[in-house]
Amino acid sequence: MASPTPLEQWHSALDSVGADPELTSYLAARGIERVNVMALVASNPQDLLRAILDPWIAGYNQGPVTHRLTAPAEDVVVLSATVEALWMYCKDLREQALLRTPPPSQSAAGAGALALLNTPASAVTKTPKKLPDGLWSKQIQKYQSVLVDGIPRTFPEKVLLGAEAPLARLWHEHTVSKEYTPLKLGEIMTLRSFTVIGDINPIAAERSTKKVKKMGLTEDGELEQQDEAVWDPRSMSSIVDALDSVKWAFIFVELCPTHQLEPWFEFLLRMVRKHNRLLQQFKKFYDSASWRICMGLRMNRTFLEVTKELMSDVAYQQEFLLDRGHQMPQGTDEEGGTQLGKRKTHPGDEGDQDTVKRPRNARPRNRTGGRQSGNYQQGPRQQAQQWQQRQWPQQQC
Repeated sequence: MASPTPLEQWHSALDSVGADPELTSYLAARGIERVNVMALVASNPQDLLRAILDPWIAGYNQGPVTHRLTAPAEDVVVLSATVEALWMYCKDLREQALLRTPPPSQSAAGAGALALLNTPASAVTKTPKKLPDGLWSKQIQKYQSVLVDGIPRTFPEKVLLGAEAPLARLWHEHTVSKEYTPLKLGEIMTLRSFTVIGDINPIAAERSTKKVKKMGLTEDGELEQQDEAVWDPRSMSSIVDALDSVKWAFIFVELCPTHQLEPWFEFLLRMVRKHNRLLQQFKKFYDSASWRICMGLRMNRTFLEVTKELMSDVAYQQEFLLDRGHQMPQGTDEEGGTQLGKRKTHPGDEGDQDTVKRPRNARPRNRTGGRQSGNYQQGPRQQAQQWQQRQWPQQQC
C-alpha cells in the first residue's frame, strides 16, 4: 500500500481534530499546509497561540483579503484547543516518521564523511608548504601569454623564486580554504633565493646553511620543523623592495586582476616615500590594512573595493602616522644610518648658525681680546646685528 502524500497527511490531521473551513483557510493563508510546518511553528503551547491565534483575532492581511476571526468570544477557547490539538497531532506524526526512517546506508559519500571525521584535525587544516606540481610554470606561462603592443609580458621569476612556502599558503587560501591571512612585509624577501639586483640572497643563504633547526610538535603529535622569524625591513629601499615582492606574489596567485592591484601598491609607495621618517608607523599601518583586506576577502568583497576604502580613509591613516612612539631618531637617515659626521653645504640655511666646525686656533677673538666661547662661528645675521649695535648705539631718552 502506498504511503499517503504530505498533502493527504495534512488533510487527515485537519479532519482528526475537527478543524472548520475558516481555520483551514486562515492556516493556508499563513502558508501552513503541511504536517511538518505545523509541528515546527512553535516550541510550546503559549508560543503557538501567540503565533496563530493573536494575528487571526487582530486581522491577518493577505493582499486584498483580510482573515479575521468571526467567532464569538466564548468560542475562542474551543478554537484555541483545536489549534493546540492540531499542533500536538502534527508533532506526533513527525516524531513517528523520524523513528520509522531507516539509517542511511554507508555509501561512498558516507564513507568519505567517516574518513574525514577520523582524519586528524592537523591533516585536514594543515596549510601546504609546497606548490602543486606544475603550478609554477603554468602561472608564469599564463602571465606571459598576454601581449602588450605585440610583445609578451615578462614575469620577474627571481623576485619570488625560492619563496614557495608563502606562495603555497596564498594559493591554498585563495583557491581552497578562503581563510585569507596577511602576507608579512618581509616574508618573501626572507626566503627568496635572489635579491632585487640579482645577487644571492644572504638572508636565505644563512637560513639554509644553519645546522641546528628548531623542531616542534604538531597537533597530532608529529615532529615538524618550525618556521623561523621573518626578516623585518628597516630602511625605505628595503620596504620598497618588500612591497614589490608582495605585489608579484598577489599577481602569481591571481588574487585579483593586475589593474586592481596597481592603485593600492602605488598608494603604499607614495606613502612610504612621503613619510620616510615614519617607517615604523608605516609598517604598523601595512599590517593593520592587510588584516582588513583579508577580512574583506573572507566576506566575499573584492580587493579593489576594500583597498579603495583604505585609501580614502584619511583618519585611519593618520591614526598610525601620528603615533610618535616609533619615530626615527633625529640624525638618522632613510637607510637607518646616522648623519652625525655629515656637514651642511650651505651654512646659515638652518637658522642663523653656521654648522661648519673650524679649527680651535681659527676661532675669532671678541672685543676684549679673548676667544669667543663655543665651538661654532657666529652666523651672518648675528654678525650684522653686532656691527649695527657698534655703529649705532641706542640713544637714551
